[in-house]
Amino acid sequence: MSTKIYNAYKATYNIEQLMKFIKELKKDYLKECKRKIINCRTHSSRNEEYKKMSYFEFIDEVKKQMNSGIQSEMNISASICVFFYENNIYIQFFEVPYKLYKNKIKTASIGGGFLIDFHFQNSTDCPGEISEKEWKHREKTWELIVPSGVPSDSGLVFNLINTYDVCYIVKEALKECGVKFYD
Repeated sequence: MSTKIYNAYKATYNIEQLMKFIKELKKDYLKECKRKIINCRTHSSRNEEYKKMSYFEFIDEVKKQMNSGIQSEMNISASICVFFYENNIYIQFFEVPYKLYKNKIKTASIGGGFLIDFHFQNSTDCPGEISEKEWKHREKTWELIVPSGVPSDSGLVFNLINTYDVCYIVKEALKECGVKFYD
């Protein structure tokens, strides 16, 4: 079986810093979702169809795309899987835009911990910037962390958006698009 662990990092956070990082990331991600929904409503190839939808129809469409399990213009699902192994914390991102966490990688963070690239895939040779010893260490570590190959079987999953968030984000996005609400 081929092992491919993408968007994976070893974190230097303690638990408190990790939770703060996840909360900040969620806040930033929800802003990104709002921008994406506004863009779909105004610039998508389906924008005329989206403009005809009521608030509830629009929410249903977003939820439908999120539950589809495929990438689509309004599938705004995103999560983080956190693993604890040998007193270390490892994080894998799923559908989280790189731009939202890139400033936390390696040396960019000051005093709050940071992320160190820890990806692995056995379908390619060791990348030139990583030693063979380090590559083997990563392989063994990921085999022990995720023995089934399914991250959610071994780690804690944090969803960055939930049903309540969808309702709120859609309402805020539609307001910015000129839709009137009577609260």
